Amino acid sequence: MVNLLTNAVRYGSGRIVVEAAGHHGHVTIAVSNEGNPIPANALPTLFYPLTRANAPDRSGTAAGIGLGLYICRCIALAHQGTINVDSTKQGTRFSVRIPRSPLPPN
Repeated sequence: MVNLLTNAVRYGSGRIVVEAAGHHGHVTIAVSNEGNPIPANALPTLFYPLTRANAPDRSGTAAGIGLGLYICRCIALAHQGTINVDSTKQGTRFSVRIPRSPLPPN
């Protein structure tokens, strides 16, 4: 959550919305923000380590090195879940979906 919220503040503009819902054995947490869309050519590698879609504002004390979304993906996968992004002119939405009760390891 912290990484998704930090990215919404750093790269978005306007309103930030956090939503959580449970349905059909899963919990979905979403963070949405207004602002310019993530460039389409950045989407395929957005969750890779040491990558980012836009240059960060390095003037703050929390300037990142491109690991935040990768960490989010690792956490989602560790909980047998997924993370997705939708980004349009209307805003960007990151959604994490995890099972309410993880399956036992194989």
